[in-house]
Amino acid sequence: MIQVDNLSKSFHLGTESVKILDSLNLAIPEKTTSAILGKSGSGKSTLLSILAGLDRPDEGKVNISQQQILNFNDDELTLFRAKNIGIVFQQFHLMSSLTALENVMIPLEILKIPEASKKARELLEKVGLGHRINHYPSQLSGGESQRVALARAIIHNPKVIFADEPSGNLDEETGEVVMNLLFDLVKTEGLTLVLVTHDEELAKRCDKIFRLHLGKML
Repeated sequence: MIQVDNLSKSFHLGTESVKILDSLNLAIPEKTTSAILGKSGSGKSTLLSILAGLDRPDEGKVNISQQQILNFNDDELTLFRAKNIGIVFQQFHLMSSLTALENVMIPLEILKIPEASKKARELLEKVGLGHRINHYPSQLSGGESQRVALARAIIHNPKVIFADEPSGNLDEETGEVVMNLLFDLVKTEGLTLVLVTHDEELAKRCDKIFRLHLGKML
């Protein structure tokens, strides 16, 4: 499903170059759950952004579903991401001017998939938010906002979900509820999950744990 070869990424701070990823290799099978663990600043989020097609490396290859996504131009990459990838962020990243229903409909509308409203309503019911479909993000709790984000991430039946510290902004009890929901949805829908976290206990729920250290995967 996901094959990463010799991935490198550096950032420039003034005259200095700081290497975040150093000839990194990674293989993630289809329909599995994987956790990427690492200390703060280890490059976990940078790696996830590259895998999700939101950033580009200095060198290396990223193969998702037998397609080298780094060979795509920006428009091709945007379309590939819209069809194949769902992303869950720590900060939710909901559109503040849209209702919960409208936020979940976005991926379907981009792909011009019919009955977007009906499908979004059904999925919001599934995640326990049928009574909140017309509420705006400012009217939702953190846990409710993240459930909306989860629904938006899977509404278009992607092949893979990338989640960056999805419970990081939630209290322990709410975070557990949201993560239970995420794992249930991934299992039910037969998706591949790549989860970035610093939480060892959460990582243990995944089929595979990868540890990022000094730019390489242990």
